[in-house]
Amino acid sequence: MKYFSTKLLCLLFTILLTNVIVHAQNLILNPGFEAGTGNTFEGWNAFNQISGTFSQGVATGEYRSGTRALKGVVTMAGEAWHLQLASNLIETQIGEEYTYSVWVKGANAGTSIRFSTQPNALYSANYAVSTDWTELSWTFTANEAMTRVVLDLGAQVNTYFLDDMSLMGPSGDMCVPIANGGFETFNASDTTFMGWQFYNENGGSSFELGTGTNAYAGDQSLKAINAGGIARWGLQAATPAFSTVIGQNYMLQLWIKAEKAGANFIQFSTRNGTGGNEGQYTNSAAMIGADWMQLSYTFSAISDMTVITLNLGDETANTYYLDELCVIYPDVTDNCEDVNNGGFETYDANSGTFANWTYYNRGNGSTFGVTTTESNVYEGANALVAKTSAGTETYQLQIASPSFYTLKGGTYQFKIWIKADTAATNTIQFSLRDAASPATTESQYTTSASTIGGDWTQVTYQFTATSGRSLVTLNLGGQKANTFYIDAVCTEVVCGTTYIAPESQEPIATGKEKFLGNVYAGHALPDFEKYFNQVTPENSGKWGSVETQRDVFNWDQLDAAVQFARDNDFIFRFHVMVWGAQQPAWLEALSPAEQVDEIKEWFEAVSTRYGGDNAPDYLEVVNEPLNQPPFYQDALTSLNQELGTTPSEYDWIVNAFKLANQYFGEETKLMINEYGIANTPNLTSRYVEIIKLLKADDLIDAIGLQGHTFSTKNMVVLMKI
Repeated sequence: MKYFSTKLLCLLFTILLTNVIVHAQNLILNPGFEAGTGNTFEGWNAFNQISGTFSQGVATGEYRSGTRALKGVVTMAGEAWHLQLASNLIETQIGEEYTYSVWVKGANAGTSIRFSTQPNALYSANYAVSTDWTELSWTFTANEAMTRVVLDLGAQVNTYFLDDMSLMGPSGDMCVPIANGGFETFNASDTTFMGWQFYNENGGSSFELGTGTNAYAGDQSLKAINAGGIARWGLQAATPAFSTVIGQNYMLQLWIKAEKAGANFIQFSTRNGTGGNEGQYTNSAAMIGADWMQLSYTFSAISDMTVITLNLGDETANTYYLDELCVIYPDVTDNCEDVNNGGFETYDANSGTFANWTYYNRGNGSTFGVTTTESNVYEGANALVAKTSAGTETYQLQIASPSFYTLKGGTYQFKIWIKADTAATNTIQFSLRDAASPATTESQYTTSASTIGGDWTQVTYQFTATSGRSLVTLNLGGQKANTFYIDAVCTEVVCGTTYIAPESQEPIATGKEKFLGNVYAGHALPDFEKYFNQVTPENSGKWGSVETQRDVFNWDQLDAAVQFARDNDFIFRFHVMVWGAQQPAWLEALSPAEQVDEIKEWFEAVSTRYGGDNAPDYLEVVNEPLNQPPFYQDALTSLNQELGTTPSEYDWIVNAFKLANQYFGEETKLMINEYGIANTPNLTSRYVEIIKLLKADDLIDAIGLQGHTFSTKNMVVLMKI
């Protein structure tokens, strides 16, 4: 039996940091119709131009943002489908809800348009159009794995202007197709694929069209012929550019096969939206096989538009077929906090100033004021008006934000909503000041990346804080006169990825009586060994992950986690033997007697695999017994007579611990884990009752109190047992 001592009782906390508000990624490529030329719009298709035609809207008032929109002219009444705008196919999840939105206005008010989908058509009601830009939205439940979203415009005579589309679905790891990522748009006359660029076809290497069985999906693929004897960069294909956020991590996925199996790797690299600054070179993780396989490449965006280069050259000649390229976007967290009076709602008409804002250098006739005109206010009742005279320097019209807390060395984003009376005429400049001495610390000057348009656009300034409180200066002077409207100012903490822990840094808990741990999720987190000294497998230790198929065990990721812990002399905590989630699906169909046999086999397999020097320091025998008990409780209860357990509500838990005590040696401490204990009295008393039962037979060494927040307050030792 295990010897129980209060000195061995460890309170283990699982801290899960979660963001409250998560927004899904816009699944539509080219949502503002900016990509393309003339009447061509990348990612979009014009169907059934029976009652009208499509063209680009580039005149003032014809686009909502950017430099152009889509213009649909209906010249005769007909059916709604007589003029249709359809997206390329978009990956969707059957049964999940999606919201399709578009900003639209008409030359005349009162006519209607309709949303629909293809190929398995769904239809919305009719939506009336006004002469002002209005956002129309329709929510539907996907009925296909690949869906086109469609606008049906052809019913009534009018001219429509469409801009800033969005398709929002469930957040998570949905892979969004790259424009022409399936290579279906091919120009045979010049052998080019729309949107793709090809470089360095050295040594007779080339790109061609793949068809038939050499297409993973659809009718076509990219055929890459590597003649051999060339460098990786000697045969390059560059994807169409797609939108990204600087510093965010993305994953490119593609399907590939080779005529000669197991002979080559391929290489990936990133470029900015214009094809420059190539970097982040990496080889694919696996040799290319003769059967279709999916490769993934994770990268950090270096610009607001990204191009991925596929480097397919090699010393060994081979021919590849590539298809179905897509990108998994990160969930975008909305954590931009309003600065004090960032909406310019507090205004003193007598002094002509906004509370908490500081004015500098209103020279050469340039001025600041306030507007309440609805079209010139982004949100709320007021907005800032900045009128700049011609021939001024940027610093000759300055206003500085209220100060806000920062951490010296931290990275932040300062965001404003802005528009101009005269579009595409001026840029603006940002700069940073230390709030303690703003007059003498101005630095990090930068010009906004794009000219200010005539419609509301959010502009972002990223900076590195130099002090504990910062403020940002808007420098609005310019060589050409203009009037800007500014509103909804906020700041956002950027999750830093550039900090590198020094080689000499030791784990935080080194030399302490306690340990600080984290998960091993197939690989160690960067600099794991410099912060943590305890390892827990994330999913790889769950029964459903190890034995997905009955009697077929996959130990690979568990082995890696154990080895990482041993290599670094870290504590290893096994998660988990018995739980109500992520258990083998095949186990449910078995009788209780058969389930008992499988449970014993599971305990024996783990203890055999991880014994001796590789034995877990801590074994999580039962996880969340009160919140998520397993479906095989009756099977465990049936062991009462065999194990000498007194029947009770929690006898199945006692039996699980008795099995663990039989199979695992003295070097492994047995633990239980549960959440909601610290602030739920009913759970607290029941958890104490369970632990007393386990203590009575000297079965427990450690107690886990799982939390889903980060707090060190009010965590009383609630079990004086």
